[in-house]
Amino acid sequence: MSVASGWFEGLTPVPAKLEIATDEASFYLFSDFTYRVTGAGSSGATAAIQCFLGWCENVRSESVEARATLDETAVLEVECARPDAAAAGLENDESYKLAVDGNAGRVRISASQPVGVLRGLATLLHLSVLGAGSLRGCEIDDRPRFAWRGLMIDVSRHFMSISALERTLDAMALVKLNVLHLHLTDDQGFRLESRAFPKLHENGSAGEYYSQDEIRALVDFANARGIRIVPEFDLPGHASSWLAGYRQFGCSPESEYAVVETWGCVDVCVNPLVEELYEFLESFFADILPLFPDEFVHIGGDEVFGEEWRQTPAIAQHMSEHGMDAPDLQALFNGRVRSILARSGKRVVGWDEIAHPDMPTDAVVQSWRGAESVAAVTKQGYACIRSHGYYLNALLPAAEHYAVDPCPAGLDDEAAALVLGGEACMWTEFVDENNLDSRVWPRAAVIAERFWSPRSKCDESTLTVRLFAAQELLRRFGVSRNGKTDGKQMLGAVENAEMDGLAPERRDAVILSTATDRHTLLNRLADLLPAENFVAARLCELVKNRDHERIEQLLEDQGRRDDFVPWARVSDLDADLLFKRIRRVVDIGSHAVACHLGKRSCDEQWVDEALTELESCAEAVDGVVVAIAEPVMQLVRAPRGTRR
Repeated sequence: MSVASGWFEGLTPVPAKLEIATDEASFYLFSDFTYRVTGAGSSGATAAIQCFLGWCENVRSESVEARATLDETAVLEVECARPDAAAAGLENDESYKLAVDGNAGRVRISASQPVGVLRGLATLLHLSVLGAGSLRGCEIDDRPRFAWRGLMIDVSRHFMSISALERTLDAMALVKLNVLHLHLTDDQGFRLESRAFPKLHENGSAGEYYSQDEIRALVDFANARGIRIVPEFDLPGHASSWLAGYRQFGCSPESEYAVVETWGCVDVCVNPLVEELYEFLESFFADILPLFPDEFVHIGGDEVFGEEWRQTPAIAQHMSEHGMDAPDLQALFNGRVRSILARSGKRVVGWDEIAHPDMPTDAVVQSWRGAESVAAVTKQGYACIRSHGYYLNALLPAAEHYAVDPCPAGLDDEAAALVLGGEACMWTEFVDENNLDSRVWPRAAVIAERFWSPRSKCDESTLTVRLFAAQELLRRFGVSRNGKTDGKQMLGAVENAEMDGLAPERRDAVILSTATDRHTLLNRLADLLPAENFVAARLCELVKNRDHERIEQLLEDQGRRDDFVPWARVSDLDADLLFKRIRRVVDIGSHAVACHLGKRSCDEQWVDEALTELESCAEAVDGVVVAIAEPVMQLVRAPRGTRR
């Protein structure tokens, strides 16, 4: 056998080891599908196969006739050495081996635990999609690079239904993500039923919250897909929704607290000096922790500015008497919460700001502030999860996320061992169920590859092939790039705008806006356009690989497009302006590639003028940009190595 490409180029995440049979023998997987399960983990492995069959039916849009058998000639043979642990955790063994015998028409998967079987079956499903139902002979030996491979969904700012979360969990399992981090509380909403303190969800949710029974079922659904659910209860800041029902724990208990309906940070914190607050939290966690069997609980801890504390006389006096500033007082609070959770056998996770000399290093830091932060907290001895570089709400192209490695360069071995993995984040100021799918996928699949695949296997030069393949797998599964729309007209408009190279404007990861709120409808073209424009992504890859002949063909194809009507009709955009910009970008790109091919000349004056014009064409129009302008800029800069 030898390493090969072709048929397998779209497989993502890239396996640690892949060998493809040289005989090219193949067979149709579903013609007579029988399966056989052996080993001490056979019960969990059988459940994994049932999950896989459900995935197959979604992808194929028809039922799969499958039979369990003891016959050693079964099409699928699964060997699972041991049962799953009582509770999923960081120590789960997700490794698997998969062998396809194209001549015999058989597949064999072996794994230590049922979760490894699930990962192998996800690979098998993707192989079958790549082969249109057929499988070629191959051997795969695969295991994750990082134990923590997460996706954070903010359900506080915009509430997401259970069905949306279940669809997200299935998509996560297909690309081998294993942690769903639910951001359940923030200034804009408290999204979990508290039977001990019902005014939390009654006053803090506007009626949009998860019942405890719904959460139990969601945790079971996730567990069946090898995914842990980690809840986040954000404190001591971002506390408006807590205090809307229990204002006695605020810095101004005489005030009326209310859920915040606009976006951005507000300086509202609980009062860490109120002893009854810790009794309240102990009772709260006793009520809700049984819902979440995972070892970890996220306590937030970000963006505590401290000004409210400094303006509260009793708190200011306490800090002065004890030589404290706001970070010290926050560390005191975090330490108390950590002790409460530790008594229930839980470990704390928190954002960067929880790192402090007074915070024990059994806490895990989720870093949102960059490689320097990862280096700093691991040097202090904290385990770390990296999220900086993976903020999906910033609307960056997949390639920019993919360029970020969870483990920054320069860490010594001891510090690198403390990097547990990473987590993509979707903050939902401008995301609801109308566009959740198109904002998360397929870019999260690219990030998932960074978390799973060996660093040496992460190939940026062929990323677009796998991005397309992941999109096709997810589309077949029912995860739509376009999310919900107002009907076929809008659906056609979004698809047409994508083909014309349009994308939503990039946003800073930190959103400050009072112009919109949770009542603002997210139904504009800018809201529904997927963050990843595939025309621009393909052009970027071709420019990077200097494939000028294919660039020329792509731009010729774009130049022949003249049907802009669908997206112009359903939006209030300045369509004429965007038409002109698209045309001009294509014209400049065509001129530049002709220079590369020796068909035209490009002097420095033309380059400067073209770049100036492209910068103008790249400016947003009502939240929409000509995404192909950026790769054309790269193309224009290249002839004389121009830097601008």
